[in-house]
Formats: sequence, structure tokens, C-alpha cells
Amino acid sequence: MLELKDWIEEMKFPDRPWLVLGKGPSFSRRYEFRLQDYNTFALNHVVREQSVDVAHVIDIEVVEPCANALLYNCNWLIMPRRPHVHCMASDYMTLEDWIQCIPVLAEAEKRGKLVTYSFAHETDADNPWTIDARYFSSEAALGILGRMQVKTVRSLGIDGGVTYSKAFEDISSNTLLVNGQASFDLQFDRLQEIADRFGMDYMPLVRNVEQEASVAPSNNIDFAPTQLDRPSAATKVQKLENDLREARLELVNNNDLLYQVTKELAACSQRLDWSQDEINQYKARVTELEQALHSVYKSTTWKIGRVVTKPAQVLSKQFSNGNNHT
Repeated sequence: MLELKDWIEEMKFPDRPWLVLGKGPSFSRRYEFRLQDYNTFALNHVVREQSVDVAHVIDIEVVEPCANALLYNCNWLIMPRRPHVHCMASDYMTLEDWIQCIPVLAEAEKRGKLVTYSFAHETDADNPWTIDARYFSSEAALGILGRMQVKTVRSLGIDGGVTYSKAFEDISSNTLLVNGQASFDLQFDRLQEIADRFGMDYMPLVRNVEQEASVAPSNNIDFAPTQLDRPSAATKVQKLENDLREARLELVNNNDLLYQVTKELAACSQRLDWSQDEINQYKARVTELEQALHSVYKSTTWKIGRVVTKPAQVLSKQFSNGNNHT
């Protein structure tokens, strides 16, 4: 497996502009242009429809459906050192790990056509060879070409909006904007920023894409997506990783909930302790009053008072009864 930096230093491509090919609607108009006038750089599933010099894949889910094309429809395959699984960098699997369970990657590596690099969502000032892409893989493509010191880049299929070319209708439901972005328009400012960073002349071959031209028949070998009767080992690993990621997220959420409940429980326990202290104080006061009252009952003064007041109470009662009879 080649490091991107070493690959760039060793490779010599023909001195002509580069064309980046994406899955947007304008991809279907590629027959209007002389593609042989360009070095070609394909993003993701484009390699299954068009023979290119370089294929670039970030998401591991792209590899098996395009297995044959990645071996025979491109000269080079470039992938990040930690490919994405369901739009997020894998927590556990590196490209070397995926080579062990995806035969096409093992074969590409055996043929010496597999190139890798470090990927990040933000520019790493400490490592100029870290390729960054905030929204879409077109940004990574332009960043790679910039480091190749390419000065003229054109594009087809790098469009705005929210649709693919008709050539990719079969995968729209599974891949279209699955990274959660609102539309492909977000990439334009970033592409211009990257082009300015590397002093690159970049522009699309087709502007203001409104509708597709009719799709002409291809002269390339037909590379239909690989159909598997049963999920492959790689597919199972991807599912396991995604399930594990969701489980970890659920665990984090549950830990947060547990923390809140623990705080509330601690507050309730503290209030209960205060209430218990108050009850104990009341009990002590009641006991104190009972003891004081008992002392009064047992005192000589209380007994003498009872002796003095008892006859008066009897006479008062008799007098009251006499008045009633009158």
C-alpha cells in the first residue's frame, strides 16, 4: 500500500488538465466532451460507469458494489487510512484491516494500485498531508490534486441541488445525501477555498445544471454492481460496527440520564435528611414538653393547687345547678 505523499512524488501523469467526475446530473453529459483530453479522477460509484485514471473512495460501503470496476476500470484506487462506515470514520477498522476481509482491496494492494492517506474534516496545520473534507468527497479530490501541484481542474457531476445523474438512480435511496447535509450546494464555497489555497484554476464544464441530457451508450466495459446471495464478511463487519456505534451512543445517552437521575436522587436524599432532622427536633421538643408537664403534675405546688381548686369547682357546680332549678 502506497502513501499518498510517496505516490505523488513517484507518479508522472500526462501534462494535461484533470477532470473530476461526480454523480451529479451533469455526469450524463460527459459524451459532449473529449475526456481523452484530461486525466480523470472519479468519486465513489462513478468508476463503475466510466474508465478513469484514478478512483477515490471514502466510504467502505462503495467498495464491494464496485469491486470489478475498482480492479479493471481505474489505474489507481485512493482511500483514507481509516475509511468511513455509514458516513463516519471507523472506530476500529483501518484500511489494512479491511484488506483482510474484502478481496478486491487485497487484490488492489497486491497489484500495487492502492494508495492511502490521512483524512480529517478540518485542515490540520501540523500535517499538510492530511486531506480535509467538511461536506463531500469532491473537497478531498481537489485537495489531493492540489498536493499534486495540478493547476487546471474541471469537473462534471459536481453539481448543486439534491439529485444524482440517472446513471445512479439505483443507489439514490441508499447513498443520496446520507451524510445529513441539506444539498450539494454546500461544496461550492469549500471547493473555491481549496482551489485558492493551491493556486488552482477550477471550474465545472457545465454550469447551471437544470436537467440531464439523454444518456448515450457507453463504450466502456459494463461493470454492474456485484450481487451477493448472502452478506459478505465485510458487510457483516460494517453492520457490527454501526450497531456498536449506536450501542455506544445509547450508552452515552443512558449515562447522561443516569447522571441526571443520580443528581436528583442525591438532592431528594438531602431533602429527606433535612426533613428527618426536623422530625427528630420536633420529637425531642415534644419529649421535652412531656417531661416538663409530667414534672408539673408531680410537683407539690400542682397538688396543693388541685386541693384548693377542687372544692371551689364543686361549689361552683352546685350553685350552677341551684340556679337552674329556680
